[in-house]
Amino acid sequence: MDYRWYDGRGMGQHEKDQAYQESLIEDMADDFRLPINQKPTENVDLDNVEQATLDTKLTSSNVGFRLLQKMGWKGKGLGKDEQGMVEPIKSGIRDPKLGIGKQEEDDFFTAEENIQRKKLDVEVEETEELVKKREV
Repeated sequence: MDYRWYDGRGMGQHEKDQAYQESLIEDMADDFRLPINQKPTENVDLDNVEQATLDTKLTSSNVGFRLLQKMGWKGKGLGKDEQGMVEPIKSGIRDPKLGIGKQEEDDFFTAEENIQRKKLDVEVEETEELVKKREV
């Protein structure tokens, strides 16, 4: 076996590019995937597809459900007096580019009452600055 082919020694740029292209073809033959934005156009069987909802109760086949049961949870409310939540926290629709918790932070800062409060805070700061300037 000629190892110069793999480490690039003794090869010109054209040979390196060709070796790279050949390795890509070999990789694709081993593990072929559709491009990220590729949408299936035919042979899609939607008869057995079930729409997911937030109203569906967790079953004992759910991994999280089983973990909670192993830790002693019996399906009652959380807390010492079992007064807490029974259902898991439901996740809303969020921007997939945002991290966990970022959407709530953005919602907080874009809420109308918070925007108005910020405007009032700025006005208060401006008036305090004017008072200090007059005193000097």
